[in-house]
Amino acid sequence: MQNVSYNPLTDDRATPRPPASEAFNLTYAYYGDDDPRAVAEAIGVEQSIEFPLPYVRSAAILEHVVPQCLSIDPHPAQAFCRIVLSYNPAVAGPDLVQCLNVLFGNIGMKEDIKLIGIEIPAGMMHGRGPRFGVSGIRSLTGVGPEAPVLASALKPMGLSPRALAHVAADFVSRGIHVIKDDHGISDQAFAPFDERVRAVGEAIGNANARHGMRTLYAPNLSAPIDMLFDRAHMAKEAGAGALMIAPGLVGFDVIRALRADNSLNLPILAHPSFLGPLALNPRQGLSYGITFGWLPRFAGADITIFPNHGGRFAFAQADCHSIFDAALTQAMPCLPCLPSPAGGMRTDKIPAIQADYGTADFMALIGGDMYAKWA
Repeated sequence: MQNVSYNPLTDDRATPRPPASEAFNLTYAYYGDDDPRAVAEAIGVEQSIEFPLPYVRSAAILEHVVPQCLSIDPHPAQAFCRIVLSYNPAVAGPDLVQCLNVLFGNIGMKEDIKLIGIEIPAGMMHGRGPRFGVSGIRSLTGVGPEAPVLASALKPMGLSPRALAHVAADFVSRGIHVIKDDHGISDQAFAPFDERVRAVGEAIGNANARHGMRTLYAPNLSAPIDMLFDRAHMAKEAGAGALMIAPGLVGFDVIRALRADNSLNLPILAHPSFLGPLALNPRQGLSYGITFGWLPRFAGADITIFPNHGGRFAFAQADCHSIFDAALTQAMPCLPCLPSPAGGMRTDKIPAIQADYGTADFMALIGGDMYAKWA
């Protein structure tokens, strides 16, 4: 018979809160008119216990599970209030999926709240972050620290595997270091995945041998999950030197799983397809730096592609700089991720891109401009 005297809401076995240096802090921008103190409490509850505070009878849950509010400050230059909450890593647990849920799960459906900052301790980075990072990509491609890595995409959709292989070989001869599938090329009848990857992988391998290059081929793996990992291993066997994933389509944890697979051991490119709605609302969602820089890097991407300002997408210069900062900052306890400005870039813009960001640590992704000689 059930013990009616037992009250489960008084259970005090919650994991103790760690020292402040081991907590992870999230910064939110609140743009609304409600009391910021009430909003801070609502965010903390929603992102942890999702339970009415007055019903909680466990002091341990209140102290160790519900996040602490560190500060509430009006932003001096913009119309929002900055709220910083400190979370117990035990709430996120050991897996990436729950960590993302804590970062911006339910609260992402609230208006006027934007996640703009993440500080994460080294203890939460075990097995996370890029496997190769900036230095690893430079080592694989043979590009020294004084120059950016050069990349291009196989396009347009509709070309045969033979035609795409011809383009890839030509790009190697022109000094391109990374060649990726265009994100729209997947497993269509005119270029089936296996046939295309084998043809392009062989063409790049032969061209590398002829021209003394170390060009990497990154096929597009954004596919149904029950096919994706088999395709990854098939691509490596066919000569792929990297893999491309669109986490907005298949999930950030796919990057984590590919990065963790020691039998693959290949760099991962993150493509921004389907991620735009997370960042583009100025009063809601995630900041540009988190969406296109921090999250891909945290999941394990070695290269993160994003639309550069001045291209065909309306990204602002400051937002693009925040992506660079999130990808390269030493404050994040893992290897840096190579940012890749793209979206209408041209070869003659590369010096200006380098001057703009003040570093050669980027991958210049040149698309349509590379095809001018055949146009």
